[in-house]
Parts: sequence; structure tokens; C-alpha cells
Amino acid sequence: MRSVPLFLCFFLPLFSVAQLEVTPGISPSALVWKDLIGQNSGLKIINIKYKGAPYSIGKFRTEAEHIDINKGIILSTGYAKAAAGPNNSEGVGAYLHMPGDRQLVRLANNVTMDACVLEFDFVPKYNRIEFEFVFASEEYLEFINKGVNDVFGFFLTELNTRKTINLAVVPNTQDVISVDNINHKKNSEYFIKNELWNLNAPNINEGNHEVNEYAYNFQFDGLTKWLTASADVKPNVAYHLKIAIADAGDGIYDSAVFLKSNSFHAEDKEEENGTKVAIQELFSDEKVSVREDSVVLELHLNFETDKYESEDPEDLNKLIQITTLLTQHEGLKLKIEGHTDNVGEELYNQNLSMNRSNYVMNWLQTQGIDGERLSAQGFGDSIPIESNDTEEGREQNRRVEFVFY
Repeated sequence: MRSVPLFLCFFLPLFSVAQLEVTPGISPSALVWKDLIGQNSGLKIINIKYKGAPYSIGKFRTEAEHIDINKGIILSTGYAKAAAGPNNSEGVGAYLHMPGDRQLVRLANNVTMDACVLEFDFVPKYNRIEFEFVFASEEYLEFINKGVNDVFGFFLTELNTRKTINLAVVPNTQDVISVDNINHKKNSEYFIKNELWNLNAPNINEGNHEVNEYAYNFQFDGLTKWLTASADVKPNVAYHLKIAIADAGDGIYDSAVFLKSNSFHAEDKEEENGTKVAIQELFSDEKVSVREDSVVLELHLNFETDKYESEDPEDLNKLIQITTLLTQHEGLKLKIEGHTDNVGEELYNQNLSMNRSNYVMNWLQTQGIDGERLSAQGFGDSIPIESNDTEEGREQNRRVEFVFY
């Protein structure tokens, strides 16, 4: 009997604080108003709605001293409370028999289920919005590149134009955040592998408090570091934000997204950013936006269907202006992203978009731009900005985006 108090004397000093605490059953409005936005957020929010199991959403808090995930909102594909550690299993999950989400189906290209969706309308006071989040999953590491990644998205829609973008992307790319796209091998700078908690040897990582606190607090086998979802917006214009996560492919292992407390806000982004101003001066009629630490120029080069080269004088003039910009700003690097409409097979469109990106990159190199400053990527028809149901929409989707960083 005396051995029990002796064991506790050694165990408790290591983790005298409580584990992750999850509280479901809170109204969606209270979660948004009290736990997502803070005072002086610069946002007017209305029409708050939730779709999903009532026990899949809630607020969370932890008193961990060495990790920076303290409190906020959790949305899960299973029971939100199951997120709490210690991490004593490599495969926790629950199929809740809840429906999926159509928007997530298109994003995952797979069947979805157990969707958890929080959405609302808002009007920003300033010209930029952002919030911080962590994605976590039990699918790490065994389901990397197995075709069954759970899926989530932050879908921002301008209500006047109905244009929608997904803010849940890997920094400085348009790749969706998933187990496949952020892990110990790919984009590893954003990844945290959560070790299993050894109840019989709780001080096995005694020298690494951070590793211990993750394993003690979180059940998930892997999670991202804090990432920022952000977008340029128009002040005093109505938007809709949909925060959604779902199981994809199967309902076995669960995932969750943690939204940092009071992090959703609007701010007045200063326009003296030299790169953005320079691009806007050269391309006053084109769309220029900010993506994380990059400036994105969206150009509609006049590619015909199935073509990846252009002899159009207007297109060549645009590329000359790009060359001028890169020449004047020698520290700038450029990622060229090609896109297509949905005419043709998926693999064909992927190759076509890559050819379009390579065409632009090679053209810039012929003008003296160092190839070390350039990279190219093709996205096929996976990221349309307009409907592919009309020729006008397909024409808009045949585009090249220039990401300066």
C-alpha cells in the first residue's frame, strides 16, 4: 500500500497541471463571440450557424507551461473530448453516422462523413482578416499518402460577388493542409510528431518538457504548429466564413482543428508594402492579394484550350512587365502557378498546367532572370475561381498566378 503514495510523489511533480480540458455543449454563438473573437476585433458578426454532432464542437483549455496551445475552440470529426490526452493509442476515432459536406467532398475528391461545420457572416472594419489555428489528426503517420486523408477548409466568400477562396492552405502555396501535405517529411517545419505517452515511464523524456506536454495533453498522433489563415478584404463589405472539417474515405480515425482564442480579427494592413505597391503600379487592372508573406498577382494569359504557349502581344507585354519587376527588385523570388479549366482528364490538365508554368518560367529565363529565383507548379483544374459551366468561366480558370516572396 505504501508503494502507491511513493509512485505519486514521483509522478505528480512532472505534471502537476491538468490535461487538455474540452467542454462541449456550448452554443455556437457563445463560442464565436466569447472564444473566437476578442474585444476590438474590427468585425461585425451575424447569422452564426452550426451543423454537426453537438459533442463534436466545444471550447478547450490547457495549463501547459511549455507548449503554446492554451485555449480556444475545437471542431472534431469525432467526440471533441476525445482530443484530450495522454496519447495512449495510435488510432482513436468514432464513426458518428453524421453526414458529410459537399464543399469538402470537392476539396478531398472523396466521400466525406461526420462533418463539423461552423459558419457565419461578417463585415470587416479594416482591409485584412486573420486567425490562428492548429490541425491535428490520428491519421499521422500511418495514413500519409494512403488516399484517405481527413479534410478541412476555411471557405471565405464575398457575398456580393460569390467568389470563394480556401484559407486553409500550406503557407506560401495553394496546397490544402492535410496529413499528406504537412508531415515529418513534407513541409516538416510546420509539423509536430506527438509521441506516445508511456504510463509506466512518464519521465522517459524528462529532459524535453515540450515533448512530454504534447503527449500528456493531446491524444492525436500528429499536429501542426500554429498557422495563420488570412486574406485581404474590403472594408464594410459582407463576407461569409465557413469553418468545416470531416472524415474522408472512412470514419475510423479522427481529426480536429483548434482555433486560437480571440485570434479572429480585422486589421488595417498598411499599403506601403513595397512589393505590393510596385506590382499594383505595373498591373493596375489585375488582381493583387497577399498570401502569408507573399504577394500574389493573378494574370489571365490568353491560353487557348489545350495550349500552353502564347504569342498574344498583350501576354508578352505582361511578361515583359514581370521581367522589369524582377530586374528592379533583385531580392524577389517568384513561384509560377498554372491552372486550367476542367475540359479534359484530370492527369492531362495537371500536365497542361505544369507546361503553362514552365513556359512562363523558361520565357523569363530567356530575358535574363536567374533560374535560381524561379520555380513552377501546376494545379490542373483543382482550384477554379469561376464556374466551369460557361465558356467565360472556363476562360477565367485558364490562368497563371505569380507568387512573389
